[in-house]
Amino acid sequence: MNHRNSISFFCPKLLLIFLFTLLIDTVSNAQSQIPERFWMHFDKSFYLTGETIWYAAYNINYHEHQDHSTIVYINFHDKEGGLLVQQKLELVDGKAGGAFEIPVSWKEDYYYISCFSSWNLQQQNQGVFISKIPVYNSFLAGTANPSEYAEENIIAEAELQNIEIFLDKSSYTNRQLLKLRLASSMEGSCSMSIRSLDATSVKINTSKVLSSGRYKSSPVKEKEKKLSLEGLAFDPISNSPVQSDVLCLYKTGSSEFTRLASSNSEINTSLQTFHGSITYQIFNMNPFQTEAIDFRLRVYGDLLLNMPIVNEIPPRTDAIRDYIGNAQLRTKVSEIFSDQSLDSLQGKTFAPISLKADKVYDMRKYQALKTLEDFFREIVMVTDLSGNDGVVSVKLKNMETRNYFMDHPWYLVDGYLTRDETQVMNIPFKSLVRVELFNTNKSILSQLDPVMIRSGMITVYTDNFSFENLISDQNMVNFQGFAPAKEFPEIQQISKEEARQTPELSPLLYWNPSLSSNASVELMTSDLQGDFLIEVHGYSRDGQKLYGSKKFSVKF
Repeated sequence: MNHRNSISFFCPKLLLIFLFTLLIDTVSNAQSQIPERFWMHFDKSFYLTGETIWYAAYNINYHEHQDHSTIVYINFHDKEGGLLVQQKLELVDGKAGGAFEIPVSWKEDYYYISCFSSWNLQQQNQGVFISKIPVYNSFLAGTANPSEYAEENIIAEAELQNIEIFLDKSSYTNRQLLKLRLASSMEGSCSMSIRSLDATSVKINTSKVLSSGRYKSSPVKEKEKKLSLEGLAFDPISNSPVQSDVLCLYKTGSSEFTRLASSNSEINTSLQTFHGSITYQIFNMNPFQTEAIDFRLRVYGDLLLNMPIVNEIPPRTDAIRDYIGNAQLRTKVSEIFSDQSLDSLQGKTFAPISLKADKVYDMRKYQALKTLEDFFREIVMVTDLSGNDGVVSVKLKNMETRNYFMDHPWYLVDGYLTRDETQVMNIPFKSLVRVELFNTNKSILSQLDPVMIRSGMITVYTDNFSFENLISDQNMVNFQGFAPAKEFPEIQQISKEEARQTPELSPLLYWNPSLSSNASVELMTSDLQGDFLIEVHGYSRDGQKLYGSKKFSVKF
């Protein structure tokens, strides 16, 4: 065989493969430098405290990326830029829908809502959406303000109209089925609101991205795909960075113990997907270092910088005053027709954690005793109690080695991990429901943190005793997962008699954050009469803005 010919034959193929790989890498790198751009659609443009903000979030250049963030942050800021609330949503095909109920305690003022991925902060804030929204407090009289909104046309984007809306009728009666169909030559994702024009005749442009306002840049290495706990760990005594390979992350109220490592105080660990909030505790299990940890959770976008100075509060125009008055009337009507009966207050229910203990004690059998110390001394025969200056210290006996553990035990009290024996011993004995011992190598190594092999663990369950209020929150982390899913309540088809008993008078008739640009929808009208406006916002698969609107009326 002629090796020279073989080499000359393969060289061009190898060169083509190399050039193709180089081209793919170049394109991929170029795409990774394109910032993700976000936009939001709100169900309306101003709100009252106690109302729900319904919104949809779009990654409008989703089509330009092969690699996408799957977590979007929705931040609510006061007008000084301080973070009030943060919600996380899971992006599906570059889109997410959420809701936020405005606390009744918020004052009447302007607020800022932002939408971004952590990747935006690495990209010098390119693509971050920020909008200013007025919030009114209907419990306050309001401050006289002569200035008026420059009220825009209700259909601010009428020139687009690249989504047609077809209705089965031009007018409807109360509690009647309404059928509509969207039609567009461009395939895409949309969100749709239907609201009463009589109730919300004013429109303020909240879809415009503010030119001012930015977040501190953050060195994000890759686009976020999973929930992750990130932050810095410090020694609470010396305030020096913690460096340990044996940190324990405990999910309160559960059987989940996770091993962590901290490098120069940095902690970053992925978490399982969940909705709502979870309280974690972090401990340094290294017996030669401080046990407690001062953990500082990293929060993306915790301060909105470079904000415009806004001294005035939102003015109450005639339309706004009418809306507030109608809202107060709706509240009164709702109170009249709602069930005012109160459920009986229930105490804390006993719910043991799914851990298999070596020994379980039903504390109702030992109510003749007065203290937990008495219980350990007289009933539990595998403990050694010592005292110094009135402080009791317990050691468990390892039932496999028949020797006492080296350290005093960890305590798990009503789902909270602690080493504070004094607080545990001071729990009122009559509040104790159950005590469990974990004092074999098998039970510890198979269920708990491995370092607990030095100490064992005692779980304590109480009835109507708030132990969590007694322990230090220094190493506690209240971590927010994805915002709980909230579905817009549909109007139900009921009889006229039932409708008179429970009238539905909300000015927002319908909200759906996830529709296609050619969807069909069926819904019921409510008990409000007057003119209604359908608005559809969205983006096509190639990133073009979609919009459609249509009016209809509801009569007697």
